[in-house]
Amino acid sequence: MELILCLKCKRLWPRGTRFCGTCRSSLGVRLCPDDHPSPLQAQVCTTCGSKRLTTAAPSLNLRPLGWLLLTAIGFCIVPLIVSVAATGLHRLLCFVLTTVLPPLITLAIISSFLSLVLGEKVAHGIGQLWLGSFRLIAAAILAAARGIGRLFQRS
Repeated sequence: MELILCLKCKRLWPRGTRFCGTCRSSLGVRLCPDDHPSPLQAQVCTTCGSKRLTTAAPSLNLRPLGWLLLTAIGFCIVPLIVSVAATGLHRLLCFVLTTVLPPLITLAIISSFLSLVLGEKVAHGIGQLWLGSFRLIAAAILAAARGIGRLFQRS
């Protein structure tokens, strides 16, 4: 069974309904007194030229079986995509926590100590080193994200 959705008041009506029973607008077309249909934006009837047109609401024809099929496909595909993404992100997170993070923490402690002891020039050099490190990390994260994106494109 096909349904018509009134986009003005968000109510569903059976196929063949010409007027919304809630907001009283004609569904999808403007009608003149002679019942000629005209587009929603028409100022006069496109058939007879009458200026007396109904107030119209945009509408959408819904085919429940089609929507049900799309919903079912969505419920099957979305968990698969999330699962693949989570696996890829999980591996990336494990790599970062076990391989990248400990040396970064060690370097942060050492660089803070050296900056305090050796002065402003060394602190500036260490800051530049940190900036370069973060740029490398950002590049690695972007490369991983591109790899995951390519993985989705192949699927």
